[in-house]
Parts: sequence; structure tokens; C-alpha cells
Amino acid sequence: PTAHAKLAARAMTRGAYAHLFWVAMPLGLVALAFATSTPLISAGAALVSLFMYEHAFVQAGQSVPLA
Repeated sequence: PTAHAKLAARAMTRGAYAHLFWVAMPLGLVALAFATSTPLISAGAALVSLFMYEHAFVQAGQSVPLA
């Protein structure tokens, strides 16, 4: 990975977007665990988890210098 990719990964896992990333991960696991018993709640949790992860991923990538 390049230096900029390392900065983006750090921003996502330990920086400004860490709260989104670290809430999205267990929420996705909870959604998976309850997928068969409560599918509607599980689907909603999965969508929220995916949105949070993707938002952190995109914003962290855009927060580092381009050149």
C-alpha cells in the first residue's frame, strides 16, 4: 500500500471515522446472527451497517492528500 492508502486506513480505523467503522462492524455481525429469526430487523441493521461502513470508507479515502 502507498503512504496515502495507509493514512486513509488509519483515518478509518483509528481516526475521525473510527466511530462509524467500529459501530458498523459489530452491527453487521448482529444482523447476520439474527437473520433467520427476525429477518426485517436484521435487514434494517445490515443496511445501516453497510451505510456506516461505506460512508467511513469513502470519507477516509477523501480525507488524505491527493498528491
